[in-house]
Amino acid sequence: MGIPKIQEPILERIRCLEFPQFFFLSRAAAMEKDSLLRLDSVFHTYRGHLEPTQWQLSSEAWDIIRGQLEYILFGTLREKYKIARQMLQGR
Repeated sequence: MGIPKIQEPILERIRCLEFPQFFFLSRAAAMEKDSLLRLDSVFHTYRGHLEPTQWQLSSEAWDIIRGQLEYILFGTLREKYKIARQMLQGR
């Protein structure tokens, strides 16, 4: 395993949705290592050599990401995103 690029205290804050511009993706069957999804610099890129897989985010994860994007773009909190933040931050 390599040296982490982001220190654990910051990763924990990202996992708790403290920073709406980041979404933590934990290592799973579809990914070799933990990753961050950066939502404040999203852009479309065509990659013709990539093949679709059966892997996808859960509907709950998509709800949170949509809430984060809505917060970044419009400054409003979606209810599911707000609840997830409160639960993860112990409020």
